[in-house]
Amino acid sequence: MFIISEVRLYRDGLERLLRDDSRLDVIGTATDVPAALHHLTELESRPDAVLLDVPAPVGLQAPGLLASALPAARTVALNVSGSDEAAVVAWAEAGVSGLLDGGADIDEVVKAVETTAQGGTVCSPRLAGVLLRGTARERPSATVLTAREREIAGLIEQGHSNKEIAERLEIGLPTVKNHVHNILTKLKATRRGQAAAMLRDEHS
Repeated sequence: MFIISEVRLYRDGLERLLRDDSRLDVIGTATDVPAALHHLTELESRPDAVLLDVPAPVGLQAPGLLASALPAARTVALNVSGSDEAAVVAWAEAGVSGLLDGGADIDEVVKAVETTAQGGTVCSPRLAGVLLRGTARERPSATVLTAREREIAGLIEQGHSNKEIAERLEIGLPTVKNHVHNILTKLKATRRGQAAAMLRDEHS
């Protein structure tokens, strides 16, 4: 495991606690990602997890950089503030495997590292609530569709092809294709099946 934190007192204190705990093997620490990547080139072993204490927005670039250099390692973001909903969502979208707020104790940190190293994900309860609210607000909804688009979306959900929809609604095939394109764009979907799944979830 590797620790990245801009605050030396926090970084050194966390390292000492984890070494004393003995459940995890701390192979090194650094102040930021570039320093960590440089340090890792000098080590024989590679960490299976990285504890990241670098605040947004600077820290949001870290998961991607770490994933490129350490594809097998999982990143756990520490001291994430639950008062900034946009930042919590941004951390999740950045690709971290774990989100812990400032109230996490050493046992929670250890558990987060163990869980993410095995391919799982971890999120502090308070941050989980913030994340759910944030993603719910950002999720596209069928309410953004026009009446005709909702009608065609309903037929897509039922499994009808573009040709079948054109015949059923007695409109041209190019018109149907145009509506389908608009539906996919508004729902931020890349395929008809994805759009249909989103509509089914919304109706369930």
